[in-house]
Amino acid sequence: MLREALTIESDMSSVPGVAAKLRTLFTAMGIPGGEAMVVEFCAVEAMENTIEHAYGGEPGHAVELVVSLDGASFTLEVIDRGALGSGLVIPPSLMDAVSYASADGVNTLTLSRTVHVCGAP
Repeated sequence: MLREALTIESDMSSVPGVAAKLRTLFTAMGIPGGEAMVVEFCAVEAMENTIEHAYGGEPGHAVELVVSLDGASFTLEVIDRGALGSGLVIPPSLMDAVSYASADGVNTLTLSRTVHVCGAP
């Protein structure tokens, strides 16, 4: 299993840099371009939504991203400690599963998708 964790500040100007890091990570994971673009789009939407809704656009808070690939199963978790609920809608055609959980002040949005991995059977 491949796993990478990133933490950004709750500032919209942080998002493009993380998107670039994600593209590099997806390439290293062997996720092909088209699928990587879909996953990146969903990740960017989730990060921006978290910054806007969980933290009210206020900078200085942590937004954690955990990216993992286990075989063909890709998972992205967006973790915050802000306000509950996000209003985020990811079309089912983009991700296989979307879930949201909150416990002890920690909110976790989990996005999952089966991906074709370059070099895999």
